[in-house]
Amino acid sequence: MEPLAILGGLALIIGIVGLFVLLKGRRKNVRLTGGPDR
Repeated sequence: MEPLAILGGLALIIGIVGLFVLLKGRRKNVRLTGGPDR
């Protein structure tokens, strides 16, 4: 397999997971963090 294809797939998965984490994090931990995760 091509390295670019593997990296692209990982980036896609990480991006999707990141979106879910941000959406859930903003709803539940907005008052705790008061901003972005990091």
